[in-house]
Amino acid sequence: MPTLNWKDLLYSLLPQKPLPLLSTPTQNLSAAAQWSYLKIWKDHFRNAGAKKGQAVVISLRPSPAWVILVLAAFWENLTVIFCDHSELKFLPTSNYFCSISVDSEATTWRVNSELELFEQGACQPEARSDYQDRVLFFGKKVSSRISDEELKIVLSRLAISGNNESVLSTLDWSTEAGFYFDFFPSYFSAREIFLADDEDRNRIKQLFDDYEINHLVCKESTYEEIAHLKSISKNPNDFISCTIIRDSQLTKKLDRFLYGNFPSSNKGNTII
Repeated sequence: MPTLNWKDLLYSLLPQKPLPLLSTPTQNLSAAAQWSYLKIWKDHFRNAGAKKGQAVVISLRPSPAWVILVLAAFWENLTVIFCDHSELKFLPTSNYFCSISVDSEATTWRVNSELELFEQGACQPEARSDYQDRVLFFGKKVSSRISDEELKIVLSRLAISGNNESVLSTLDWSTEAGFYFDFFPSYFSAREIFLADDEDRNRIKQLFDDYEINHLVCKESTYEEIAHLKSISKNPNDFISCTIIRDSQLTKKLDRFLYGNFPSSNKGNTII
C-alpha cells in the first residue's frame, strides 16, 4: 500500500507558519515552534536506531508533546501505537521500538511539558519492522488501525483554514473518535486548537470568555453543559459548528471518518 510523504506534508504545513497553533493552560505553541521540536524528536528516534516500519507506543494525554511525538514518528515512517500505559503489559516488547509516557516507569522514554527526553530503559532496535499501517489503537477490548492510504483520502477532503478558525478540543486524541474526528481534521486544516479536558469546566468557561471559539468537539454527555457555559460567557454567540460524539460511538467505524462530512464553519452541528 503506498505511503504518504509525511516529510513533504509537514514541511509545507509547519515551518515559519503561525497555524496550526496548540494552546494549553501553560503553553501556546505555534506551527513554527512545533517544527523546531519535531526536528529534535525525529533525531531522537533516528539516533536511537529506529527503522522504517517499526512502531513506537505513545501513552500521553492530548498535549503539545503528544502532537510532536506523533508527527516525529510519522516523519520517520514509524507506526504509532496508542496504548494506555496500564495496558502496555499486554503488548509484547518485541512489537515496538520504544514506549513513551509522561511519568510511567513502565515505558522506555519519558517526556515532560518542556518536551525534553528522559531515557529510562533500552529501546528495541530488533523489534518488529514490518508494520504497514500508520496508526494502531491497542487495548484489551478494542484494537483498530488506519493506513497512510486512508489518511490520504481524508487529507484530500480537508481545506486549509483561511480565517483563523479556532477549535475547542475536549476528546482524548489517543482514541479512535478523538483522532478521527478531533485531532486529525482540526490539525491538518491548520486551525488554532484549544485543549481542555471535558471535565475542566473552569478552563472551558475561561476559554469562552477570552476567545471566540468557532468549533467545538465533545462527547454527547457533556455537550449541553459545555453549551451552557458558552451561553453565559462574555462571547455568548452560538457556536458556528459542533461535532458531537455519542457516548456509544466513541469507538467509531472508520468509514465515517473516511467518507463522512467533516463539519466546517458554515455547517451546523454534526452528531456522530
